[in-house]
Amino acid sequence: MLMHSNVIIISVVRDYQMYDTCVRSNPFANCYTVCPLDNTRENKTVPVRYNEFLNSYDFSNPAWLVFCHEDFELKQAVDPLLEPLDTNVLYGPIGARTDVRWFDENLSFDLYIEDFCISAKENHGVPSQVLAVECQHWSGGAVRERYYHQEAYLNKKYPHCCYTGTSSYSIGEPGFARKLNEAMKRSIRRFLSAHG
Repeated sequence: MLMHSNVIIISVVRDYQMYDTCVRSNPFANCYTVCPLDNTRENKTVPVRYNEFLNSYDFSNPAWLVFCHEDFELKQAVDPLLEPLDTNVLYGPIGARTDVRWFDENLSFDLYIEDFCISAKENHGVPSQVLAVECQHWSGGAVRERYYHQEAYLNKKYPHCCYTGTSSYSIGEPGFARKLNEAMKRSIRRFLSAHG
């Protein structure tokens, strides 16, 4: 495939075998510039690595920046999808061309994308939209206590907002939605404890 220089796929990599399978050897990804951020030695948090990339990036060269995990597999070409899009909007799971640039390094692994999108909207007026892309995120895993601490952090950071996240019910708004959210999570935890 032809190399498209206006798309850069940025991944924090701890498992190069997975990365090679999902990104580097993937014809729907390797036609773009791929930028693996080696995390095999220092194991810094994902937001720290992404910010290191952003701090070194020359923003005079506009590009679609695609932040994705090492186990994220594109299953279709994205050029036809990106061409008509407004470059002043954040898109998931693809990327953005905006002046909203930094990830909150207080979020170690969970919810950094939710925070990025909320901050873009609340602080810069940049909306987020879903972009339907054929893809597969191969990670499994369980929700860990760290997730709930980071969700509480976002609730404090955005007390007058109410958003849903990719892995949570709502973020912000201390009223009814938050109480409902907490009640639902308690029910889910009790169910998982009983059936886990």
